[in-house]
Formats: sequence, structure tokens, C-alpha cells
Amino acid sequence: MMKKSHNLIFLVDDSKSNVAVLTEMLTAHGYEVASASDGDTALQEIERIMPDLILLDVEMPGTSGFEVCRILKRRSQFSDTPIIMLTSLREIQDKVQGFEAGCVDYITKPFQLEEVRARVSAHLDIRNLQAELRSRNEQLEEVNRELRTALNNVKILSGLLRICASCKSVRDDDGYWKQVETYLATHADVTFTHGICPTCFDKLYGEVDLKNT
Repeated sequence: MMKKSHNLIFLVDDSKSNVAVLTEMLTAHGYEVASASDGDTALQEIERIMPDLILLDVEMPGTSGFEVCRILKRRSQFSDTPIIMLTSLREIQDKVQGFEAGCVDYITKPFQLEEVRARVSAHLDIRNLQAELRSRNEQLEEVNRELRTALNNVKILSGLLRICASCKSVRDDDGYWKQVETYLATHADVTFTHGICPTCFDKLYGEVDLKNT
């Protein structure tokens, strides 16, 4: 398998001269280039090497560029791969057909090399920015999931707590008076254990010699 590059361009054209000229220009600008001369071979090779961008001739023997584009866009792994059509077709319906098939841009033949380079560079930049945005969104969603989990594990008491000055019962939002431990058990993540403070112990039991009990 070809080594994956961050700037791997796959060129599909049945014209050997076009392939040679475009390959020379693209490699001179730091891109790695692979190519095929027909649609069927292109589909096999594209699946194998997973390019970052595809330059696709429309009119070829066998499977047309339109159909190659449609097939690729039905495969999830290529849904975000930019496909630029190379064509001598100039009618608006031909361009519409290409966009409906899933291409992102058109370059008409005879092409200018600087135009090809500029469009390739622009669409790769867009692809890389979209990938970075997806990555950041995934990281943000993970942080949000962790935050939601943390918040779900914390119950917060806030506002005015209505408590009886005598028996210390608490009035809930429905108007019912409940023992404070009952109220807190349903509004906060706490577990109660019961004991007696020294003051209450003296009040309830008086002076008791614990050594003789």
C-alpha cells in the first residue's frame, strides 16, 4: 500500500499528456500524486490509498467521471473527500450534474496550471479546517459529557430553606413539613447516621456513669 500523505492527490484522466503535466506541477508544489486512466481502475486504487483530494476527468472510456463521483460519495469514507471535475463540457446542465454527483468544483479544459494549483490548495485547506473543527467539536462534546455526568452526581440545595424554629422540620416545595434528614436525603447526596450530641445526652439521660452501665 502506498504511504499515506497529508497531501495525496489522486488524478484520473485518460490523457497521458494531461496526467504528465499535472503530476509534474503538483509534485513540484509538494503534493504526492497517484493516477489512473479510467474510472474502474480509479475506484479500486482510490479505495486502496485513500487520497486527500481527487482530480477527476468527466469523459473517459467505461465508467464516466460523473458515475465515479456518485459511487465514491455513496461510501462514507469518502463523504468528505473533495472531488474536482476536469472537463471540456461547458453547458450549465453538465456542471449541475457534476455538483449533484458530489463534486465540489469544476476546472474546464484546456486548464491553466496555476488555476489547478490554486483550486487544489483551497479545497485542501477547507478539508483540513473542517477536519480540525470536527476534532474540536468531538473534544468539546466529550468535555460536555463529563460535565453532565458530574452535574448529575451532584444535587445542589439553593435558595430559601423554610425550617421550623421549634422542631426543625423543613417545608418542601409542595408545602409538606418533613424531618430535616428526610428532606436532605431527597435534595442532596448525603447518607445519615444517627448519634447524640453531649448536650442532648445530658438532657435526655442526666448524669449517667457510663463505666457502670
